[in-house]
Amino acid sequence: MKCFAKEKAAWKNKEQEVVEATIESIVGELEVERKLRRRFERLNKKLGKELAETKASFLKAEKELENEKRVRVVIDQVCDELARDIDDQAEVEELKRESVVVHEEDEKEREMMHIDVVYEK
Repeated sequence: MKCFAKEKAAWKNKEQEVVEATIESIVGELEVERKLRRRFERLNKKLGKELAETKASFLKAEKELENEKRVRVVIDQVCDELARDIDDQAEVEELKRESVVVHEEDEKEREMMHIDVVYEK
């Protein structure tokens, strides 16, 4: 019986060691999982910040693009107005030239009438 008790005690010791080794293994795995979770949480936080910064940059660029579009529309309007002014100026210059020609013709007619009046006397 002593032999049986020794075997039983050895078997219980061996089983206790197996249980303890299993618990240690699980504790080690749990620690690894905790470290991985903390690492993933840090990475997730970092990615969240980067995403927020990217979104802010995108919104800023979108606003700048809208402002540039508005500026471009205003510049186009100003250019169109200047082009109209240039056309108007060209028309004014043409009218001035025509006015000078008409004025010269009137002067010639006056001279001719004056000559005619002087000749008739």
